[in-house]
Formats: sequence, C-alpha cells, structure tokens
Amino acid sequence: MRILFIAVLSVLVFANCQTTKNEKTDSIVEENPAVKEGWDTIMAVHDEIMPISMKLPPMWEALDSLASTVDEATATEINETVITLKKVHKDMYDWMGDANLIRVKLEKAKEEALSAIIAEETDRITQIKEETNTIYEIAQKLLSTEE
Repeated sequence: MRILFIAVLSVLVFANCQTTKNEKTDSIVEENPAVKEGWDTIMAVHDEIMPISMKLPPMWEALDSLASTVDEATATEINETVITLKKVHKDMYDWMGDANLIRVKLEKAKEEALSAIIAEETDRITQIKEETNTIYEIAQKLLSTEE
C-alpha cells in the first residue's frame, strides 16, 4: 500500500513538473533566446534524471524490507544506500522547488552574467544526476543479488 502511494505521488509530481516546465519555458522563449537556450540546457539534464528519481522511493522501500533478511554487514550497506537514495531524491525535489527562482534569475540577469548562471545551474543539476545514477546502480545491484 505504501509503495502504491509513493508511486502515485511520484507520477503526480512528475506530471506537475512537466506542466510547470512548459509554462515557464513559454515565457522564456518570448524574452531572450540566450535565456531560452540556457534554460533548455539545464532542463535537458533535469529531464534525463527525473524518471530515475521517480524510481527511488520504491527502491528504498524494497531495500528497507531486504535489510532485515541479510547479514549485518550487508544490512549496514543497505541502510547506507537507503540514506543516500533519500538524500539524492530530496536534492532533486529541492532543485525542482528552486526551478522558478532559477528561471527568474536567468530572466533578470544581464547578458554577461547569463553564461555563469547557466554553468552554475547546469553543474548543480548534473551533480544531482551523477549522484542519483551512482546510487541507483548500487541499489539495483543490492536488489538483484537477493532475487
């Protein structure tokens, strides 16, 4: 039941994310092509990692269940993995919460500051992407060894 709730919640958040992204992009398109290009660059990374981020809650639920059936060393590894899964998931949703502020910052930036803002936000979302991919692979291996 808990996994179903998390899955439904993730789908709703993803759908909201898609709607919000399109509405924000529309305002950017009209204002400045450089801003649109920067926003699109940032959102491309977001769009790559969002589907994986949505898979994390069911993974940590499965790992939580698995932790009680394995030896102590493996349980410790699983618990550390769960903590990291939750952290990267939170990081993604925190970034999404900041997305409107990022867009506003881009829209208000002077031309010479645009590339620095774009680079900073691209680096930030790329870092989240790399951390998410890494822990996702670790979690998959832990789950697959117990099948």
